[in-house]
Amino acid sequence: MTQAQIKQFFEQYYAKFTQNDANILPNVPPAMQANSNETEEWKHWKMIPSTVTEEDFAKLEEEMEIKLPNTFRLFLSTYHHYFENPIGRNPIDKPFQSLHYAYNPILIHANYLPFAWDKEGYFIRCI
Repeated sequence: MTQAQIKQFFEQYYAKFTQNDANILPNVPPAMQANSNETEEWKHWKMIPSTVTEEDFAKLEEEMEIKLPNTFRLFLSTYHHYFENPIGRNPIDKPFQSLHYAYNPILIHANYLPFAWDKEGYFIRCI
């Protein structure tokens, strides 16, 4: 899978996601606010190009004792976003938020990569 394909996925998913006005959350960082004129606490968010660097990936892999698959690196380095299910959040102020939240050393040592929890916290999503 290429970064262009991943970018296309995100853009199509975001277009579908925003049709239902589902992109409203509290505490959206200013860079990710879709409309800076909104005065309420809950704001529309937008995707922005990822600022994740190779150094960020190296640090993450070292602290979690993992090696990320190349496709997953592309996935995380395409856009910052607030999608919850099924792909997990990747906001600009907390890159890898979903990955950190789903971290489970037992699964990692069994060669699974947990990357997101479902909305209710019942099911962990793994590669």
